[in-house]
Amino acid sequence: DLLDRLRRQMLEASQQMNYERAAWLRDTIRSADEVLIGQRLITGAVEANNLFIVYPSAREDHNELFLVRHGRLVQQKCIPHEPQEMKEAVLELLDVAAALGDAPSIVGKAEVDQINIISRWIHHHSDERAFFPLQPALTDPHERRFLAQRIWVEVDAARAQPSILVVEDQEEEL
Repeated sequence: DLLDRLRRQMLEASQQMNYERAAWLRDTIRSADEVLIGQRLITGAVEANNLFIVYPSAREDHNELFLVRHGRLVQQKCIPHEPQEMKEAVLELLDVAAALGDAPSIVGKAEVDQINIISRWIHHHSDERAFFPLQPALTDPHERRFLAQRIWVEVDAARAQPSILVVEDQEEEL
């Protein structure tokens, strides 16, 4: 492996008291490690972020349905909050997701930025019930129907819950 060879060369350079070369090799190894770590993070986000995100829409009695495939926002739909329309939209977007196939082997800078933004947003909101992984539903017809039903049930239940507004009290000093 290239990094192992560079590490051996760095050790040899330091043993030969060629500290300038050893420092240059150390910096090169660090830079390569940073690139590899970044690539692993992107690969992980691409593999992990295949999901639907559903939130109430600003439009009354509608939901926003986001399809995230390979870490990228592929499509967004504003759907009436009706069981059949929601299920049909989910199934339609599952077809879109399946047609995209495997993740591309090369990821451009703009895509990396989008993947990073979406990954951070998902991580920040991960405690919310708005995320629905879709990977099993891409190949199994039973899972497709189950996912469409599950999304409807959870979104409908979330809409039925009263909204809680938390206001922090500020004590007045006398």
